[in-house]
Amino acid sequence: MGEDRAFIEALRRVDARIRHSPTVRVVVSGRIIGRAVGGMADTIRRRLAKSDEMLDERLEPARSAAQRAWMRGLLREIWTAGRSMPPAVSLLSGLSKVPEVEIKMLLLSPYFGEAWAELEKRSPALYKSRVLTRDLSREMRFAQMILESLSVNGLRRCQT
Repeated sequence: MGEDRAFIEALRRVDARIRHSPTVRVVVSGRIIGRAVGGMADTIRRRLAKSDEMLDERLEPARSAAQRAWMRGLLREIWTAGRSMPPAVSLLSGLSKVPEVEIKMLLLSPYFGEAWAELEKRSPALYKSRVLTRDLSREMRFAQMILESLSVNGLRRCQT
């Protein structure tokens, strides 16, 4: 049903601190008749009949995720610097395909999370495409290459 995801997104919009614990494990029953329409039982029943062609809508191609993370970091840098970085605003405008005037308006938000959510809504460059289940292994290889390049580049920066 997505209530949990909606709750987390609402918290992110107001810069709430969210902790993801690697020790938490969730166990669900394997029942295929559930109480909530659209809940876990419906998902299990649907997947027993036929595997999903697409992965979860929150997963996107690795390159898109890397670009999204980079643009989020750039927006965070601008927002944190008191919103007065004209060259960076111009760069973000070009990358996101959102006019500078709109970026300056969303930077007036008291919350970074709200500014980011608005940029995601307005930017055609941040449109989320989904990953086909059959492409998962390829996307995992791309993600690994991206992580390795970040490690190498980060190491080089530390050495200079």
